[in-house]
Amino acid sequence: MRGYELTFSGPVEHAIAHIEEAAVHDMPPEQQRWYAIKIFESGDKALEKLREAMAIDKTDECLLLMSQCYEAKYDYVNAIAILESSNSDSESIKKRIELLKKAKEEYDSGKVV
Repeated sequence: MRGYELTFSGPVEHAIAHIEEAAVHDMPPEQQRWYAIKIFESGDKALEKLREAMAIDKTDECLLLMSQCYEAKYDYVNAIAILESSNSDSESIKKRIELLKKAKEEYDSGKVV
């Protein structure tokens, strides 16, 4: 029995769900979330698992998720590059790239800490 379940912001919960699907789906259900959170906490390992998932199914959703992971680490260069690798003409991808470019400018200028 679970006493309580820790919840995170929307993008983090989304990332954890993808990690569960891509990396720990073969584990007992009651352990999947814990292991997915541990992978996410390790940062680079989480991105590696997401890259594996993207190699299988390079959807816009997967690209956006990977981009959000890089953005959370203030790595705007990779966040933008991931989205620019999309082969679709998705308006959401285009808008996100523009938002990330503005965020990068603000970050580089010291406006965002």
